[in-house]
Amino acid sequence: MDVADQKVALITGATSGIGLGLIEKLLKDRRNLHVCITGRNPEKLAGVLSTIKRRFPEAAVSSVVLDVSDARSVLHAVEEIRKKFHRLDFLFLNAGMMPSSRMMWLNAIKGLFNGKIIHMFLTGEGMLDIAVDKKTRDGISETFATNVFGHYLLVTELEDLLGGFGADYTQIIWTSSGSALRSAFDSSDITHLKGKQAYGSSKYCMDALSLTINEEWNCRGIYSHVVCPGTVLSSMTFAILPSWFWYLLLPLFFLLRIIVRSFTLTLDAGTSGLVWLTKQAPDSLDYHQKIFTRATWFGTYLDFKKIDVDEATKELVHDQLQLLRKRVLQKIRG
Repeated sequence: MDVADQKVALITGATSGIGLGLIEKLLKDRRNLHVCITGRNPEKLAGVLSTIKRRFPEAAVSSVVLDVSDARSVLHAVEEIRKKFHRLDFLFLNAGMMPSSRMMWLNAIKGLFNGKIIHMFLTGEGMLDIAVDKKTRDGISETFATNVFGHYLLVTELEDLLGGFGADYTQIIWTSSGSALRSAFDSSDITHLKGKQAYGSSKYCMDALSLTINEEWNCRGIYSHVVCPGTVLSSMTFAILPSWFWYLLLPLFFLLRIIVRSFTLTLDAGTSGLVWLTKQAPDSLDYHQKIFTRATWFGTYLDFKKIDVDEATKELVHDQLQLLRKRVLQKIRG
């Protein structure tokens, strides 16, 4: 295949967790795909790229340094991406972070007796004491900048490489979460600088933004979907509880799959929904549906649920992101 006609997938947050697992699954499941991996740590990114090239010597893989929490890094990465590609077919907006947190053991014990423990475990609601978020140098909460704004800036700055402008069509695929709860969102503080549910709020904003992208850009061949990979053992879960605790309970988690299907646990299972999307005609899918990756003892399957965002919230999130983008770009570019 001519390099100019080769499809391109860009993955943010590709040096660990879901992003790292996604690289391998894409390269195994899809041929003739150029995978561009990004990460904020240049040394770690170079190490991952080297490892991937050794494991998949025939694969087309490249890298770009990108810290989505830093608008300047995003703009610099955009320049590098433009030098490398004239089209982007798949944008996996996967980079994410959660503020430091600690387990609220008393609440967890109460959850065992009031029947809420599974909901608490899957969403973190009432189970985690999460610290107030830090600010970036642009005055944005670090979690919101990483999970939402940096990706929004990246997509809007690369708009002319997407859909009918560059590729035949482009799929924007967000790594969402079961923690994307309406109860975590505060309309008066969408970046969640003041609250303690920055992660859940940012994922809720992500769901809202995905709807708007579809409404405004489907006509140009640009489609957006949100996918929840389930509970996967990764650096993010290890930040909540030590890795030994998770691995100690791993047999129990596999047993619980009979009733808790969101325990995907492995990277291969957790990334299956993300890769499934690359094989679908995007205009055949209902973008109002959020995709949940589920696992049983026998394999994985997908579940679809309507995104719980009302019209007013959707418009508010988009309007605030536009204003924030304008302010940040004016500050950087003068």
